[in-house]
Amino acid sequence: MKKHICYSITFVGILLLGAFLTTYRAHGSIPYHPMDLVSYLGGYHAARDGGNPYDVRQAGQSLEQRGVLVTPFPFVYPPPFLLAMTPLEIMPYRLFRLSWIAASVLAAWLSLFLLSGGTGRLKTLFVAGSFLLLMVSEPLHDNVVCGQVTSFMLLAMALMVYRGFKGAVAGLAATFLLLSKVGFMPLALFLKGRRALLSAVVLLFCLSLSSVLLAGSHSFHYWLLSLGQINESWGFIHGNNLSVTHAVSLLSEAVLLQGDVARAGKDDGYRFELAERQADISKAIHLGFALVSLSMVFYRSLKRRKSSSVCSRENILSQAILFLLIFVPFVWIHYGMFLLIPFRQLVVKGRPFTAVLFIVSAVVWGMPHDPVPVWSKFLIPLVWLFSTAFTNASSESDDLQVGSLCATPSKSNA
Repeated sequence: MKKHICYSITFVGILLLGAFLTTYRAHGSIPYHPMDLVSYLGGYHAARDGGNPYDVRQAGQSLEQRGVLVTPFPFVYPPPFLLAMTPLEIMPYRLFRLSWIAASVLAAWLSLFLLSGGTGRLKTLFVAGSFLLLMVSEPLHDNVVCGQVTSFMLLAMALMVYRGFKGAVAGLAATFLLLSKVGFMPLALFLKGRRALLSAVVLLFCLSLSSVLLAGSHSFHYWLLSLGQINESWGFIHGNNLSVTHAVSLLSEAVLLQGDVARAGKDDGYRFELAERQADISKAIHLGFALVSLSMVFYRSLKRRKSSSVCSRENILSQAILFLLIFVPFVWIHYGMFLLIPFRQLVVKGRPFTAVLFIVSAVVWGMPHDPVPVWSKFLIPLVWLFSTAFTNASSESDDLQVGSLCATPSKSNA
């Protein structure tokens, strides 16, 4: 008992130390108006002014009227997300900003605490590896500096895993995933049981109704239109976009622009034609790459599975996260916090050597861009996706009967 108390105190001390070091590291580098938080604020104030929260021009005007002279990114989250900005009605922005940053840091370290449950004899490895990822690598730091919501998404997934994807708490957590990034919305489907589903549906309905009262009856229509506009702008070449989409765009640009740069600079019509051709080729390559990748994963799983094999939800969640980190069009470095989920799976399965390899590669994935070429970073989750580390048979109580996604361990891994 005494040993357990000492261990618990040590563990809590590590989490508090991590939160303190995160805050200390980010101190002085967080803008007064973090770039992503500004986009949330712009959408909120535009809605409060009776405008379209997804119109960048209207958002910029609403911010300017309030003394915020920062050009926002387009707001792309579902309308209920705007409700997270309502505390601004009762507190000044400086206090809201401080609360947002503090909550973001605490959410990340609380996620580590929740995910450490059930890791058994390798809990020390999990805590040490997670600490390394959050402190040495950039995902958490980038999340805090940008004012992002990734740590809250990680906390939602950690709660789902901690509760075994069942119950009202898991349902409430899944609802947040449905109100955040579009590409990661399917992760909410891992819920199990009527109670979890009912709580998610009820909360989603209440929040949606509240958002209509806040942002107007056309807010969901505006949101769908904004998603359509994003889908039309293929060719996402950004310096810190880590998905395969970026690599494909660079490849197609390099192939198409050979000898055509001079002509494109003089001929506007040809420049637009070239851009459209590049977009079409990028889409075709991206789709083909995705299909080949899925085919390889399914083939390997089918080849090794048994007719009675099952996979736990966490196994499939780990694979889904790796897949999304490759193929979601926009993948930023703060998404690296999600790698704690598949890392936990390796620890739970009792594979210390593989777990160490995984967390080291995850740290490399989340390092600043100069040491590791951006275009090559998607290869790291791709390698792990193609491996069989997360497709082992499981006898857990929350198993899904999905034989095509599951495989039994090979002799070399047993």
